[in-house]
Amino acid sequence: MGKFGKTLVLIVVIVAALLIGRVTAEACATTVPFLAKTAEFGFTPFVLKLVGNEFTLGLQFNISIAQIIIVVFSLYFFYPKAVRAFSA
Repeated sequence: MGKFGKTLVLIVVIVAALLIGRVTAEACATTVPFLAKTAEFGFTPFVLKLVGNEFTLGLQFNISIAQIIIVVFSLYFFYPKAVRAFSA
């Protein structure tokens, strides 16, 4: 598997872990509330008005403790196995 394949597997693993982490955080919000604590960072949207055009630009991230734990877990345990499985 080339460098592109490993990068693609890495992106898929991280996105899947973020989705699973978000679901886990929402499901455990009442029983284990510290997993649902989130941190927000980024910059607020702003409008750029040009002649005849308007562009709204902004980027915000919202990540929970459960997402961080699951991303670290998946990168440590699942990513090496996925690379070996797809390179064989």
